[in-house]
Amino acid sequence: MSRKPTPKQMEEMFDEWLSNQIKIKPTIKTEALKAKIKKELKQFQSDEGIKEYALHHKWLEVKEVVKKYPKEELKEVYNRIWVPKGISDYRRLQPELIEIRDDLNYQGIGFFGERYPVYTNERDNLSDHWNILRALISSQTHDGTFGRSIRFIVRDRISQKYLGVICVSNDMLALKKRDDAIGITNKEWSKVGGLSKYSVNASSLIPTQPFGRRYFGGKLLALLCLSNVVCDAWERRYEDKLVAVTTTSLWRNIKGNVSQYDQMEGYWENLGETTGSSPLKPSEPLYRLMRQWMRENYEYDYWFHFVAKAEDGKNLQRDNKNRAINFCTKELGFDKGIEQSISV
Repeated sequence: MSRKPTPKQMEEMFDEWLSNQIKIKPTIKTEALKAKIKKELKQFQSDEGIKEYALHHKWLEVKEVVKKYPKEELKEVYNRIWVPKGISDYRRLQPELIEIRDDLNYQGIGFFGERYPVYTNERDNLSDHWNILRALISSQTHDGTFGRSIRFIVRDRISQKYLGVICVSNDMLALKKRDDAIGITNKEWSKVGGLSKYSVNASSLIPTQPFGRRYFGGKLLALLCLSNVVCDAWERRYEDKLVAVTTTSLWRNIKGNVSQYDQMEGYWENLGETTGSSPLKPSEPLYRLMRQWMRENYEYDYWFHFVAKAEDGKNLQRDNKNRAINFCTKELGFDKGIEQSISV
């Protein structure tokens, strides 16, 4: 595990970077940028403003995915989504988890933990299929993960039709209700080599449709996320034993206070709403302006978020894009966010 540089080392790294930069003249006026943010937010001032705002960004994401992937591949993924022909077809499902790997040596893991090789052909770029599914079957945008993560496609072993996607990644560092429920301090949780390495965030638990809505497929994925299959995969890859999973339910308040984690006592415990908030998510053009404004007005913070590297070559600031947005919106006076329901 790479160590975080000392404050003195950080200062030296920043000074070295700054000395190699061409001095730039400010091009973005603060008041003009605030006006652009207000204008973008004003478009979504309605009774369902938060939901409409989020869905607008989802629409932008879908447009990008459709541009990125060939039409034939999009059609292939669409045709592989499980659709029942009869009301009792779900009884014949044999769910399996396919761990997405960079080396394309996929391994299938059955419902009861049995392992077997998964043979693929040129059409079966399962990593791309995961990305396409994640973008097109969820109403929430996918901003990626930071640090360690493992992705799975859930599919029917017999028909090889897709049932959903799962992603587990580094757990969130600051969640007071989780820390209180476990009985630890945030310092114990978040320090380097601390307890957080034994827990993950279920950042994606998304069923395909109609499997999710008609057959409670989201609950199956929520259970599979807690299975030995996922725990063993995490331990094999990162050599840390997995003992806890955390997730948030963004739309609980909007969906009439219901969630796919309801009525799953004994597996998931609802800890209530977070006391923090999610940063406002600007459109990509507006984000680029905010990033440039940060570069011109807060050089050290820009360097820390986007340039500084740890010993292993990874970004020193985890989840740097969202944290940079949070920094900018706070400095500009837009620090309101979205409350989320949290479960462990």
